[in-house]
Amino acid sequence: MKKVSFWQFLFKIGDDYLMFLRNLTPAVLFLSLALFMYSELNWTHWAWSNVLVLFLSLASGFIALSVMAINTVAFVRKMLKTLRTLSGESELDENIGTLALFKMLWVESNSKQLIFFAVVNIVAVFMVLVYGTKYALNFYSSISTLND
Repeated sequence: MKKVSFWQFLFKIGDDYLMFLRNLTPAVLFLSLALFMYSELNWTHWAWSNVLVLFLSLASGFIALSVMAINTVAFVRKMLKTLRTLSGESELDENIGTLALFKMLWVESNSKQLIFFAVVNIVAVFMVLVYGTKYALNFYSSISTLND
């Protein structure tokens, strides 16, 4: 197994990395919709009309979380596949589980820079989601006040 430099790895995975960041947009959209709809529910005076809003809020939240999970796992798979290709190892088994995939990435990476890279990206995802959702909620709130 040959040593893979961080920069060599980064430029090899560049397109997948950019796609990972692009795929955060739908997650932010659905998460902000879920939070906005949930905040519009009136819990003191419950009505049957709230059931539809609650359902749509929960459905949007589920879509956001599933998009984030799918995007993260797909990106980690591509990271590991690229790492294995660059180091001259065999291809990755497609049927491997998610936890086993993360464990394999930890064990097989010959440079802890790659783990740092993954952690920084996970933190970046949460920052994008928090701030993107915050500004989207502000936007939705200002639109809803136009209706009043």
